[in-house]
Amino acid sequence: MGLVTRAREVINNIFRKNNKPSRSSLTSWFPSFTSGVSKDTALQNHAAIYGAINRKSNAIGQMPIKLHRKKDGKRIQVDDYRAELVGARPEINRSAFIFWRTIEAMKEIYGNAYAFIERDIDGEIIQLKLLDPKSVKPFENEDDNNELYYKVSTKKGIIAIHHMDILHFPSIYSSGYEGISFIEALSNQLNLNKTTQETAKSQAENSLKVSGVIKLATNLKKEARELYKNELKEMYSKGWNSVLVLENGVDYQQIRFDVQDLKLLENNKITIQQVSMTSGVPLFMLSEMDGAKYGSIEHQNIHFVQSCISPDAIMIEQELNYKLLSPKERKDGMYFKFNINALVRGDMKTRADYYNKMTPIAGMTPNKIYELEDMEDIGPLGDRPLVSLNYTFLDTLENHERIKKQSKGGEGNGEGKQTGNGTEDISNKKPSS
Repeated sequence: MGLVTRAREVINNIFRKNNKPSRSSLTSWFPSFTSGVSKDTALQNHAAIYGAINRKSNAIGQMPIKLHRKKDGKRIQVDDYRAELVGARPEINRSAFIFWRTIEAMKEIYGNAYAFIERDIDGEIIQLKLLDPKSVKPFENEDDNNELYYKVSTKKGIIAIHHMDILHFPSIYSSGYEGISFIEALSNQLNLNKTTQETAKSQAENSLKVSGVIKLATNLKKEARELYKNELKEMYSKGWNSVLVLENGVDYQQIRFDVQDLKLLENNKITIQQVSMTSGVPLFMLSEMDGAKYGSIEHQNIHFVQSCISPDAIMIEQELNYKLLSPKERKDGMYFKFNINALVRGDMKTRADYYNKMTPIAGMTPNKIYELEDMEDIGPLGDRPLVSLNYTFLDTLENHERIKKQSKGGEGNGEGKQTGNGTEDISNKKPSS
């Protein structure tokens, strides 16, 4: 047996682990489509995914939702027990914020969110009970004209519930009724990232980062070889920072093999950009601020509300309108509506400029401004619309000129009162013949 052969034997016994992947087994690092990361562990172990879901669910949770009726071109807020239930306490044990935030989070994590509409014997709604998405399965009931039902696994067994008693908020889907979760869209990348991380961790904890060949100038007896082997074992059991001391005539030749040489850890990890692209959450909301400016951030925030939050809000509104309101109530103009303006209010200067532009054209009453600013209104006087005297119709131009002349003379004819700041109270003004 030659020196090189014996040296290789020593290296094989000491440095190489049986479970260490070789170049020929690199395909084992790539996950199959059925293995890998669960939805719960993905949420717990990936900060960017948690951040994206947290941003979207908080946005849904913080928007006020109210019941309105539109009649004769006017929208009024409806004082109804369902408005209190949906907007304040949908579930007995959860506030509105927690409930709607959880609905959105479930939709993102599992692809579907469900709530059971619990009613009393008179049909009035008691609460909206959240259901575990993993325990619910939609199906078409052949015994009921293929009506949509939901199989719900309970402690007492599986029960079938008609779709009018279940609120269902799915993510996007191509067939059937079940949505595809945000995490499923990233599943292959998540699995690959998990595998490469485990490989790197295993290599760090149980293996040497490098292997190599030791060349000996002379033959070693069995006892000397065992002693040399034990010394090497003891040295490398102390970790990577240990110093290897070689005697005269011993040459160590390193053979480099590193997972990072294949760029797996770099190219196949879940990046913030991938999470942003899949979830629709802007990069700056995931702490990626490279090249971000205030103006671009403001526009990205508006885009986030319009493209991500608004569609989900509309889905929730439509489901509530259909299953919590009767056909007659919907025909009479009743509907649930999120106040999405709560997310795009902007800074104080922007809001002030907007109000200043809307008030003179009767686009917004003073009390409406107080409402948007969460301030107490000023009573009936604040419900009267104002219009600037700088605007008029061509067919009333002559009448407008007459009003201006009378106001200069300190007289009025009761058709409109000037407020002193260039606007006119038109709430009691009669149209000219």
